[in-house]
Amino acid sequence: MKVIVSEELKSRLTNAASNGSIIASDILAELKNNSNVTDMIKGNANYFSTKRKKQDGLEYQKVKIVFTEGLLGTTPGDEEIYRNFIGKKAPDASTIEDEVAAIGVDEVVEKGMTVFPRNKDGNPFLYDYQVKGFLKDACSMLTRVKTTESSKLRAYKKIIDGLVFVSPRIIPLNLSGDITVCQRPLRAQTAQGERITLSISEETPAGTSIEVVICLLDDALEKPLMEWLEYGELRGIGQWRNSGKGRFTYTMRE
Repeated sequence: MKVIVSEELKSRLTNAASNGSIIASDILAELKNNSNVTDMIKGNANYFSTKRKKQDGLEYQKVKIVFTEGLLGTTPGDEEIYRNFIGKKAPDASTIEDEVAAIGVDEVVEKGMTVFPRNKDGNPFLYDYQVKGFLKDACSMLTRVKTTESSKLRAYKKIIDGLVFVSPRIIPLNLSGDITVCQRPLRAQTAQGERITLSISEETPAGTSIEVVICLLDDALEKPLMEWLEYGELRGIGQWRNSGKGRFTYTMRE
């Protein structure tokens, strides 16, 4: 039986879809095919099932992320700062030299500036662990919302570390324009009173995109993953994300 959808609901779905909602887009697509979308609207149907790829018992989610706000670089521009204070904390010490070399800092970049690492062709990219770090951050917030699937996860950091994998290792940034510089004051309360410092970062323009493959070793993580990706519309990836930097929308790729 075909469900009757009011014009008001169609208008809301259209607006949501234009703002990047995958669920709204799927419902509109089914309505166009004269399908019954009652279960989808009620949330009983798994409307992501057609967008899954399974190989060798593993589930692979192909995702395109489009940043709706500027994305800030997080790598210190000074190679020695990176090597001495951050590189040593890398999960795999053997990657430190590769990551330091990828910074590609020229002499005019000041030491306090954070930048994007570059590949051999000079193009900026993100590392896989930065996307994985976002997934952890999103889950840590959504566990506090009792109605979410994420709230059902126990020891979520171990689950994401051991059962969720992002590839490729180096994720190219498909720029929508020129990289600019973002300057903002950082305030901190210290024993000597309030201190203000100037933080400077490279910034990619809105519309920049990346494409990743997320491997899930447990099918039960599919719904939480969708929650985490939807959360990216509110709080994104990279520095100064509390201000809205790094927000994104996503689409599942075939």
